[in-house]
Amino acid sequence: MRTLLVIASLLLTGCATLANTPEQARTWASIEKCKALQPSGYQVTRVEPDGRYFYKFGDFGGGARPWQDCIRTGGPA
Repeated sequence: MRTLLVIASLLLTGCATLANTPEQARTWASIEKCKALQPSGYQVTRVEPDGRYFYKFGDFGGGARPWQDCIRTGGPA
C-alpha cells in the first residue's frame, strides 16, 4: 500500500510540472493569433519556459518576418 502511495505521489508531482509558464502561455496564445500569417511549411516545435519559440520549416516560398513580428507583438494589430 505504501508503495502505491509513493508512486501516486510521484505521478502527481510529475504532472504538476507539465504546466506552461506564463511566458509560454503568452507565446502559445500569440502563435495561435498569428496563424493566418504563418508561412506554408512552418511548424512551431517547442516553446521554452522563458517564452522563446523554435520552429522548423520545409518551404521557402514565403517570408517569415511578418509572422515573427506578429508573435513578438502578441498578435495582429
